[in-house]
Amino acid sequence: MNILVLEGKKLIREKLVKTIEKNFWDYRVYSIKNVREAREIIKKKSISVFFLDIDLQDRLGIEFAKDIIRDEKYALAKVILVTEDEKYILDDLRARYNHDFLNKNFEEDEIINIINLFKNGSLNSIKEGRSIIFNVSNTMKTKIFLEDIIFIEYIDRNCIIRTKNGKVLAKGFGLQKLLEIIDDENIIRCHKAFALNKNYIEDIKKIDKKSFEANFFSCDDIIPIGYKYKDLVLEKIDDLKIANA
Repeated sequence: MNILVLEGKKLIREKLVKTIEKNFWDYRVYSIKNVREAREIIKKKSISVFFLDIDLQDRLGIEFAKDIIRDEKYALAKVILVTEDEKYILDDLRARYNHDFLNKNFEEDEIINIINLFKNGSLNSIKEGRSIIFNVSNTMKTKIFLEDIIFIEYIDRNCIIRTKNGKVLAKGFGLQKLLEIIDDENIIRCHKAFALNKNYIEDIKKIDKKSFEANFFSCDDIIPIGYKYKDLVLEKIDDLKIANA
């Protein structure tokens, strides 16, 4: 896999490249400091992941990012917009599914996570539908389609969103706050610390008088259903009955 890093600041560019090469030794990284060199590379090589500095002078980074996003050749590529200030991220750049926003004060784990998610196929397709954008760390935002959410768990003042492709941290969100933002009738609160997507429920089992749990089609996770939420969940799912464990 080929990765292009376009970054005007040498220290940040070297940090990005070093992080990728250390953790993904079999990937080819092209370290580029200006748009002219980047355009030459993409004429000769097929790039799967772009890290693009949109803080370059004269909006050159922004215009290059737009060109990549609009190019059908890169419809399945992963585009990460790198910036020191999110005010430069324009609405038309936010609108596309296939990119994230990375602050230049990033941590190594964030870069590893971005590439792993792409490699595992969770972000490498164009989709339409309702989605949310949220912080996954202090320096990175990402986007998730609501139809891909299986369940949500609240833990340690954050929410963990379990999707078809893995788990994503929604940093700083309470469960109720996140559900209000999502505002989707298919995603139902089922416990003080859990919500689920009714479309993924395989069955609900009764553990004891007041304890229930949900199993899902698309993952092996099992989550609890609180006694006071049980009737609400069943009301939303007409054809599902509770089985004894």
